[in-house]
Amino acid sequence: MMVLNIYNNIIYDFVGTSAAGIETAGSGGLKTVNIFNNTIAGCTTGINKIQGNLLAKNNLLTGNQKAAAGIFASGTNYNATNLPSMGYSVTGAGNANDRVAQAFLFRAAKDYHLSATDIGAKDRGNNLETAFKTDAEGETRSIPWDIGADEFVPKTTIPSIPSIPSTTEVTPPVVTTFSLPSIYNRLTVPITTFTATDNMEVVAYLVSESATQPVPADSHWSSTLPTSFTFSSTGNKALYAWAKDAANNISKGISATVRLVSADTPFVFTESSLRKIRPHTPQGNATSISISSAKNGYASAQVVLSAIAETLADVDVSASIDGIDTTVYRVDNMHVVTPSHMLGDTGEWPDILLPKVDTYYGEKRNTFPFTLSNISRAYPLMKSLPAHSYGTWRDGKWYSNVTPASDYVYPYTGAETNGGGSANYNVGTGTVVTSGTYTGTANARYIVVIDGAGAVGTATFKWSRDNGKTWQRTAVTTSAAPVLLENGISVAFSGNGIVGDFAVNDEWLFYAGSARNQAIWLDMYVPSNTTIGAHIGTITVSASGKNDVVIPVTINVYDFTLPEASSLTNFFGGAAEGTDGHGISYTEPLDKVYVAAGLNHRINMGDFLTADSGGGNGFSCATYNETTGAMTFYAPSVTSFDNVMGAYLDGTGSTYTPSGIPFKGKLKVITEPSFSFGACPATDTAKRLKAARQLMVQHLKEKGWFDRLYIYLADEPSGAAAWDSIKSKGQAWRNAAPDVPLFVTTTLRNAEANAATGFIDVYVPGSISEISPLLTELSSWYFPRSNYNAFLAAPAPPKHDVWSYAACIEAGACGDVGGSYYVGWPNYAMDSSAIQNLMRTWFDRYYDYRGELYYAVNYSYYRFKKNGIDPYATNYWFGVNGDGTLFYPGTPARIGGTTHIPIESLRLKLIRKSFEDYELMHKLDALGKSSFVNSTLAPLITDAQRITNDPSAIETARIKMLEEIVR
Repeated sequence: MMVLNIYNNIIYDFVGTSAAGIETAGSGGLKTVNIFNNTIAGCTTGINKIQGNLLAKNNLLTGNQKAAAGIFASGTNYNATNLPSMGYSVTGAGNANDRVAQAFLFRAAKDYHLSATDIGAKDRGNNLETAFKTDAEGETRSIPWDIGADEFVPKTTIPSIPSIPSTTEVTPPVVTTFSLPSIYNRLTVPITTFTATDNMEVVAYLVSESATQPVPADSHWSSTLPTSFTFSSTGNKALYAWAKDAANNISKGISATVRLVSADTPFVFTESSLRKIRPHTPQGNATSISISSAKNGYASAQVVLSAIAETLADVDVSASIDGIDTTVYRVDNMHVVTPSHMLGDTGEWPDILLPKVDTYYGEKRNTFPFTLSNISRAYPLMKSLPAHSYGTWRDGKWYSNVTPASDYVYPYTGAETNGGGSANYNVGTGTVVTSGTYTGTANARYIVVIDGAGAVGTATFKWSRDNGKTWQRTAVTTSAAPVLLENGISVAFSGNGIVGDFAVNDEWLFYAGSARNQAIWLDMYVPSNTTIGAHIGTITVSASGKNDVVIPVTINVYDFTLPEASSLTNFFGGAAEGTDGHGISYTEPLDKVYVAAGLNHRINMGDFLTADSGGGNGFSCATYNETTGAMTFYAPSVTSFDNVMGAYLDGTGSTYTPSGIPFKGKLKVITEPSFSFGACPATDTAKRLKAARQLMVQHLKEKGWFDRLYIYLADEPSGAAAWDSIKSKGQAWRNAAPDVPLFVTTTLRNAEANAATGFIDVYVPGSISEISPLLTELSSWYFPRSNYNAFLAAPAPPKHDVWSYAACIEAGACGDVGGSYYVGWPNYAMDSSAIQNLMRTWFDRYYDYRGELYYAVNYSYYRFKKNGIDPYATNYWFGVNGDGTLFYPGTPARIGGTTHIPIESLRLKLIRKSFEDYELMHKLDALGKSSFVNSTLAPLITDAQRITNDPSAIETARIKMLEEIVR
């Protein structure tokens, strides 16, 4: 075995892309390297381990951009650096006596003899006399040993390392990086990065609040990189960094800014509802809320706290606003592995709204008070990334490929390819919990991977801060008690005490930063009887040991009342029963809560209750007369339908509340109830079905509900068989009830090409691009909105309409063209902007759509029931984060309380606001002021791909429309 000993060297100023003072590499049989008592200064990396068994002790690493890198051998210890981290990890035990963030004192610049006054390296080393006994100059080392190549010995004459005469050096150094935290709540601020280079050598550094270049004799020059700076007061501060070489050439200064706030008060700012606040979004400056609203509408806003180098405990938020009903939500994040579109981003995205007190049962949940640190929770990592036909997201960028559309689907178990993908959840059932307060200065992403299977206490793990390129430690034993990683971060492990708790390669990731945001969503409801004018109040934010923050609120109420139900016809489908996502047996009351939740957000979710499965709410056959074709339902069947659906169709939510759940508005759309014929003679089903449909239509007309009925014949038909089915089903309905409107997600052109125009009354084009294309590559899709005018003018019944389809394609996915073409469209993707989520009904008005269709509000519930995929772990379906998922299951186990409720998404709140905005445009149209609406929309919508991204422009447009209505 080859052993290499590297002792007592002074190495300095190796700078470059991969330069290191000492680097172990190569394949020449190198097995063991002992690196002891070296002084390494001013290099890109002090010690870089690539190969070999590297044991490092007593090394002094100063002024390097990085102290060390790689996995060092067990026993590595007693090394010292001026940086906040050694940079390496150690296999097994070791490095407990390493010294970081030290200030070393030398006798002179470029003279690496220790000064008599040094306390960073003198007498701090380990006794290695069994290996050698002298220093770099042959002087005997004394116990305790010094760290570095020099053992301090008092001398009258000190030899020094020769330096290049200053007369030959004319090029100044260059400060390459310098940064500070964007916000900090202490006067002493850590310096995040500070690096400088020179054609010869950098000998000193200086930071100052002055933009004036310092002189060479300035007393603040330091031979070591400064790691912090102390300001004298709070406020917005600028700091300048300088570097100097041995010839006294001084660099140009580079500035960095920091916002200093008080540590006595939680840092809080306010934000519009039209910005998504991610954990590391730059903090805003607003400290008050002022919103305009119509009556029977919601004035929503956000209050944001930031945990800045600290952990805030017992955080609570309360509201008191005159005449306004306020619901407080804590905004939780989903983790995005693959962006929905090319300008998307991985990481944490806000979407889950956890109520303090729910609006359904009025139960206090366990979501407040809460603890906020600058470390995220640990997310189980999804290892398999879905592919788009135009590329795959990998390592932070898109890679072009030609993946078949059937492969773009995401995690599930089983052989399906429509809406799923390969299962890549962790195999074990255990979890990881983060804790602590991050003391680092830069935003960081950590991963924890199980490298030894078993239960807690037996299983082992490794962890990395660079996505697994290097491992800081490996084979660390899991523990139920927090295990310290670095910089104040700890992880604990939880399981059931069985071997299957943790499997090899189970993986979690989490984020840390000097500051971390927590958004609070405020739903401020303005009742119909609210007086017009300004309503004043406050939002109070409190935290343990901190001063309260009181935020002034003004709600300006206009003398216009929004109608209870949406004027824009819409249908938002249900992919599963509401209970499917809650992990409980079917219960009709919970589905009623979901329908009420939809109505409270101005969307129609009637098929939660019309489905016969579970609820028995469809019409069922009882007797059938073969001669007359007459059919009679059992009375209880009709009564069941009326009892379940009646209140929602009549809009009696204020007086009749099924299961005690109040709701606003009424269902404007119902689809065909299911039919069961188990009690009927097994004769001609077609005749029975015709009679049943006729009786159903008759009953709906008698109750005044017929105008809500739409028959959904097919979804995106393709091929002759699909169109034949549409014509067959359509003809059956025409024979039974010719005045019932039939709708299909297709274009008029497609229906004309397949001779099916006589069976479609409502067209739902598959995307906005079919009305307003931007690229010639999609010219074959283009069918201008004006081409529908003759169809819309045709006499009714049945009524003729064109609806928009909120499809995955607008989010840039679905396995279609994708790419930059779809960036900027209004869509319901979780990782799109809030304005993109909002603007759908603005486009409906802009292009004169008469309704809106969305295929599902709970597709993730279907996947949970079918495949066990947790809706809180991923809702990435059909290439879109959040596709078909606007709710999360609110179980008592997750949010406390005793009842199950829907947890609304942030996107659902934006959709509700979108439908409220539509009411302003609809009212102005009714007042004959359509030209005013058009002129208001014109600056905001250039075309389907280019919309404003300015929340203030949206709010200005709202106020203009409100003022025009009441003028």
